Amino acid sequence: MHLRSYSRRVLAVAMVFAAGASAACDSFDSLLEVENPGVIGEPALDDANLRTAMVASTIGQFQLAYDDLVVGGAILTDEVVNGHNFDQWRQFDLRYVEHTNSILGSDIYNPIQRARGAADDYASRLREMLGADADRDLGLARVHAYGGYAYVMLGEYFCESPVNPESGALTSAEILAAAIDHFDEAIRIATAANAGAATDSVVAMARVGAARAHLWRGENAQAITYASQVPADFARYISFSSATSDPNNRMQAATTGASQYLGVDAAFRDLNDPRVTHIAAPVRGHNGLTDLYTPFQPPSYSEWVSGQQVPFGLGTDIRFTSGLEARYIVAEAQGLNADNVVFLNERRAVGGQAALVIGDLTEATYQAELRDQRRRDFYLDGHRLGDLRRYIANYSVDDFPSGPHPNAEWGAYGTATCFVPHNNERIGNPSY
Repeated sequence: MHLRSYSRRVLAVAMVFAAGASAACDSFDSLLEVENPGVIGEPALDDANLRTAMVASTIGQFQLAYDDLVVGGAILTDEVVNGHNFDQWRQFDLRYVEHTNSILGSDIYNPIQRARGAADDYASRLREMLGADADRDLGLARVHAYGGYAYVMLGEYFCESPVNPESGALTSAEILAAAIDHFDEAIRIATAANAGAATDSVVAMARVGAARAHLWRGENAQAITYASQVPADFARYISFSSATSDPNNRMQAATTGASQYLGVDAAFRDLNDPRVTHIAAPVRGHNGLTDLYTPFQPPSYSEWVSGQQVPFGLGTDIRFTSGLEARYIVAEAQGLNADNVVFLNERRAVGGQAALVIGDLTEATYQAELRDQRRRDFYLDGHRLGDLRRYIANYSVDDFPSGPHPNAEWGAYGTATCFVPHNNERIGNPSY
């Protein structure tokens, strides 16, 4: 079952709003008159079916937000160029992020805040429902695990953000610290549930997430501890479906037909690597201006086959966490050593590149090579924006696009490295 689709059906009884961001402008006054409205009535708290719906809705809200984040992050970074006619997308492609940008609110900020809010709200409600059983309930562990990833994406994508209407904005590092708290709870509860393979899957998912958050915060020892316990073959995907409109993968429309609007950016073109493939000659799409080298599915997409050019489908799933990522985290956090060079050469072999000799590498050249392999392995799967921000913060390496935009009419790139909360948050949240 596609939980994303299932979640959409239960939203009528299980919708959680972002921290002041979800309302239209003409409803702010009425929102401010309501104090923490409950989304589920007290008589329903013992309904076992509702508990299942809460878990499914938490997962579904995260999945609904994810492909929008993939597209937005790819446009803001060096993964793709934008061919959409809407000026809001052009601004992102030029690295200009304004809090009044309507697409920022509707497609990027509101969805991930709803995912974060759902996890926080349902974790609290499930704990109240379950009582003494909460500390061994696998459903609650899953809510914490997906909640952790919602916090990770919010922290990596946004310069700052509030997470409740009673406090001001948190920094990215503070948001990622909250993610780690969710992941630790997921590991603790899933372990106590002792549910065999289901426990192992939740624990692995949470360990990768915790390692990712620690790495971003510069806490390498903790990142290694978590990541080194993840099985190499672990993977978790965002599920999509071609059956209905709600759970469609947005990448299909963005790369298909006369109205397509994404093309591989110069930094990723002509790599001669099966992980990053595209059409040979550019086409013009939605805006009739941008040269678009249409990408095909990369390895994080469920139908990728090495050596084949597979278009994106409406039901193509996206890998968002994996044992491969855990190995990259260890390799980055530990730095240059023999084992990590073996791993680096394994990834180079996937791309048809020759092996490197450890004696020819310095720490700086090793890390540069590792960054290059990482961008190929995780192309268009939601990692790049967080990675580029981490490289600036931790290593003073800036790989964001700069200089003249490929569309000369648009001028030069700006300097934005992250998104900001939409203006609705500023108006609707008195603490922000």
